Parts: sequence; C-alpha cells; structure tokens
Amino acid sequence: MTVSKKKTAKILIIAFLLLCVGYIYNEDSKLSRFLSSKENEEEVTASSECQGWCIPHSDPWDMKCTFKHCNGCSQCFEQDQQDLMTSAKEDGTPLKIDFYGGSISAGYDFLDHKNKRFSALVGKALGVETSNLAIPAAGVSQHLLCGIDPADIIISEYRINESDTSNLDAWYELLAQRAKHVIILDLWSWLTPPSTYSATIAAYERLKDKSKFSVINLSEQDKNVWPCLVPSFYNYTSPNPLSGAYIPKECYAFAEGKECTSEMAQQAIADRTGTKEMKTLRSSCGTPHPRAMQHGQPPYHQYIAEQIVHHLKNVVFPKMITEESFSNANSVILRQEEEQSSVCFGEWGKADQIEERKLPALVLENHGFEMSSPFSGREDKVTLNSNDVSSSVVLGCQGQYQHIKIAWVMHSWTNETVSFSVQSLVEGAEDEKRFQSVMQSTAPSPFRLLKFSPTTWKPPVKITLLQKESDFARLEIAKVLCADATTTKVRHLLTEVTKITVD
Repeated sequence: MTVSKKKTAKILIIAFLLLCVGYIYNEDSKLSRFLSSKENEEEVTASSECQGWCIPHSDPWDMKCTFKHCNGCSQCFEQDQQDLMTSAKEDGTPLKIDFYGGSISAGYDFLDHKNKRFSALVGKALGVETSNLAIPAAGVSQHLLCGIDPADIIISEYRINESDTSNLDAWYELLAQRAKHVIILDLWSWLTPPSTYSATIAAYERLKDKSKFSVINLSEQDKNVWPCLVPSFYNYTSPNPLSGAYIPKECYAFAEGKECTSEMAQQAIADRTGTKEMKTLRSSCGTPHPRAMQHGQPPYHQYIAEQIVHHLKNVVFPKMITEESFSNANSVILRQEEEQSSVCFGEWGKADQIEERKLPALVLENHGFEMSSPFSGREDKVTLNSNDVSSSVVLGCQGQYQHIKIAWVMHSWTNETVSFSVQSLVEGAEDEKRFQSVMQSTAPSPFRLLKFSPTTWKPPVKITLLQKESDFARLEIAKVLCADATTTKVRHLLTEVTKITVD
C-alpha cells in the first residue's frame, strides 16, 4: 500500500469514528440535555445577580429576569425552588435561621417594623422560622459573654457595630459551634457608606476553616452604585410617620440621576468615603438625623432580604443538602446539651425576656433605683436606673455562680455624665472601683451604647451613684452577667475588657 493510500485510509477511519461519536451523543438526548443544563447552570450561577436597582425598576419581572444584573432575584425562581428547604428536613419542620446584628438588623424608624425588616421578609419568602436577635447599640461581646442558642443557619451583621478583631475572631468561633452554616452579612448605610476595609471580612479571611461560612458583601457589591440607592432606601423627604425624621431634599443632591452618573456621585464612588463636599454634606445632614441615615426604610430591607434569599437558594441550601446537614437526627449542634456556665440578666435588646432573667431577680437591696426606659421609652431599652445621688442597689447571683459583671449605658453627652462605684460585699474584697458613664467620641452626632465592666467581682455587689452633671443625668444598669468560671472560655471572658461599638 502506498503512503497516500495509507493516509486516505486513516482519514476514513477517523471520520467514521467521529460520526459514531456524534451519533451516540445526539441519540443520547438525556446525556445531551444533562451536559447542556449543567453548563447553563454553572454559567447562570456564576453570573446571576440581583443589584439594588432591580427591585424599584418599573419593568415587569418577566422582563427584568432577562437582565444580566437582575436574573438572580428571587422573583425569577421557580416555585419548586421556593419549596426546596421545607421538604429537605427529615422531620418536616422548617429551618431555623437566627439573625444577629445591630439596629439595622433590628429594623426601626418605620411602621410595622417587625414584619417588614429583612429577617421577617426572608422567613416569609422561604417559609422558614426566623428569629431576630439583633441588639441596637451593641457589638458581639454580650453574645460572647451570655452565649447563644443553636440554629440551622446564623446570619451575622456587624460591619457597623463591631470593629474589635479579637471579639470577631471569638464570635466566629462560637458561631461555628452553634450553627450548621454561618452567613457573614456586610452591610452599608448612608451614614456609613462602603469602605475599603471591613473588620468583619478581615476576621473571615483569618478563619482557618471556612467550610461552614459564606459571605454576602453588599458593601463591596454596591460600592459603585450606593449613592444612587440612597433616595429609595433612605427616603425621608417627607416627615417619617413613626419617628418624625425629615431630611431636606438638598441632602440628596449627590444622588441625582438613575444611572449614578452625576459628577458628585462619581466623586463619592471614586474614593468611597466621599469627596470634601460629600463629607460636609453627610456631616451636616447626619448630625441632626443619624438614626434616619443609618437604619433605612422598607425598600432597603426588601433589598437586603432579596440578597439573602438569593444566596441561601444558590449557595447555602445546595451545600447543606449535599452534606445532608438538614437532618436533625444527624445534627450534633442541635442535640448538644452544655452545662450553663454563665447566664445574663437584663432586658436591653430583648423586651420579651423571661421573668427569671430580668434584673429584679438579682436585686437584694434597693434604695432609689427603678426599672424603666427613661430616655426612649422603648421596651427593649428598659434598665435598672436612678438619678438620685447616693442612691444604691445591691445585686447578687444565684446558685453556682461565683462571679458577676455589670454592663451600663455609656454615651457621648457630657451633660449626661454620672460617676458611680461598685463594691463587692464579700469579706476581704478589694476596695470599691469607680466608673463614669461618658466616653470620648469623634462621631458627628451623639449616641448611647452598652459597656461591660472590665472588672469582675465576687457577688453580691453594691452599686452607688456618686455624682451627676445635670438634673436629667442617670446611671443605667442594663445587663448583669453571672458566671461560675468553670470553663476556659468563661475564665478568659471574665478577665478580658469587653468592647461595644457605636450603633
């Protein structure tokens, strides 16, 4: 056989084999559909988004779902995807999702906030059980000291409220022990816009084991559009029916143009923290309206809920199903029973606290203190407080608890400053320690926050109001920790100075 004939034969054989492969592939429609659907699924998952402008956009959803930046919104999902999580657990019970964070997660400054904040919207959209455990004006220290209940999924929102990296490291370690999956939610607000650094994300990056964690980073996602989301998320151009907050239209000047193309908006986006003009504008508008510029209105919560639902359906639920972590029977977390080595008392942040955990349960003697919410009148801000100089209260812990810590309300108003002392009444105890309720701050507007004592005492302790700067200044005891210090974790926390950041 000549060389040319050999080449011809090889070509014919290769052509025949290619025809066979093509026939097999085309005939096996099931495999073909599977391969193409997997490719499409991977492509959609990689590119699907739900940006902030999608929800308020006027086009119908059947049109918006074709947009590249909106095809990830939950409105674009099929009903069987909506029911995914409810059929996954073996015992038929819905998932339990707990939300932790500050005042944004708590959701204030709009009517019916408990049903319109993003935690409630997520529960309604998915048909799962959600608990909002957010506490305004507090970071993670309270939860580290007081402990948290287990949950299937925990969503943690502390970009604005917690900057202490050691606290966040300990917090993520605790979350990994108490949840099957943890979502770190990094938010932004008008008062605290997207920045180049986030302590919450930095702490996540330091995790050695990220298998239980995922991130929704809206601060990063919205860094190029946030100024133009402000008018819809923070609409106070008419007096707020609940809080009365009103922000003049000139405060929204930087957000002109739906495409965020105004010169001022582009300058604000360029350096994230804003130009000199932007900083001046935010300062002049933020000083009289800090709550309004921080908390957001229902469209803001709707947007956050959309992002969470999308993330749960596309990232968390498929992962949990693959790992069979929906099963209660296989869950070590939900079945573990730990000895209660510490317990917290007080209603700050939890108006529905059971009677046994309210501060009066610890009061042994009382001379001039009362349980009330003296400034805001809110049920979740009830404290044990007094404005009578020389008034005192004696607090003790019950049962096996041999150590006590107290938390009081700090603030940046100098005219609300009080001085007080704490003295252990145990024989041979150290001399009394003195504290003040004011703290230095460079924030553009005044604020109140929660502060745990750096000192731990042997109970009972006597707290005495020594001095006040004005007639309306008050000492407010908000929380009390009782601990037996039998575990390494509790011993560490009892000797550590805890830090709560601004809300």
